[in-house]
Amino acid sequence: MNVGITQAAGNVFGVDPDSPGATQSKKLSAPAWTASLQYQIDPSNMVYFNQRGSFRSGNLNGTVAPFDDPVRGGPANLFKNEKVHDFEVGYKFNGEIGSAPAQFNIAAYKIIVKDAQRALYAVVGGAPAGFTVNVPEAVTKGIEVDANIGLTDWLDVGFNMAFTDAKYTKTLVPIPFVGNLSVDSYPDSPKWSGSANVVVKFPVPSNLGAMDLRADFYGQTHTFFSSTNGTSTPGTRLDGYSTIALRYSWKDIMESNVSAALFVRNLTDKVYHISGYALGASNGVNTWYPGEPRTIGAELSVKF
Repeated sequence: MNVGITQAAGNVFGVDPDSPGATQSKKLSAPAWTASLQYQIDPSNMVYFNQRGSFRSGNLNGTVAPFDDPVRGGPANLFKNEKVHDFEVGYKFNGEIGSAPAQFNIAAYKIIVKDAQRALYAVVGGAPAGFTVNVPEAVTKGIEVDANIGLTDWLDVGFNMAFTDAKYTKTLVPIPFVGNLSVDSYPDSPKWSGSANVVVKFPVPSNLGAMDLRADFYGQTHTFFSSTNGTSTPGTRLDGYSTIALRYSWKDIMESNVSAALFVRNLTDKVYHISGYALGASNGVNTWYPGEPRTIGAELSVKF
């Protein structure tokens, strides 16, 4: 894959568009693969192992002046391919517990990322700049579990839970003409998260259609929205939160192709934050983005 960038006339860096430095390019390549092994113990039980390798293409930062790195050589504003190797082992059940239909899945995984691409902000040449860099290594380990069971012909319950241990294992990021910047907080990865749901099916005559009421609960622990909460951008930690949602559905109304639903999300109208924009290192301001407030709505659908 070839990546490149060309400075146009009037560019903010004052680079002559006809000069050799105005055009930069780089050829990048990396392999990708998937390997899987499955063993079907019986019609209801299966174990498996997956191993995958992939990459995210690098490129050239267009928000910093084009120049060559005097130490490494080549374009200093180049960020390399991000390479990912992951390993997953798991178990799946799809059958009945007693007379109740049930599904259960559990998986453990490890993801190793080399040259992880992350957005960082720093002062370069006396001016704030944001650019993509390569963090040498990050490792994520975790366990995910989910299950659903039909307890009766009118009541279904389910849940999912995830434990995620994500961290940078090599934390010094070299930035030309700036030095080494240390990363310490892994963004967008709550250590614990999960949800639970209950579906109550109403015993109405079949000629009226199918009616049910679903309740959903979701919760997670704190997260960060920067990789440098402990160094250059403090104040990028978001507290954990939980929300509740309700949904009433009426399907195939009066034996027709029309279905309808009423729903409310964030039932308790809780104020919480889901992400942010970490500009503290460049202009002194971090921005937090709130989650959805209490939202009430209706849906109408027709099948053709």
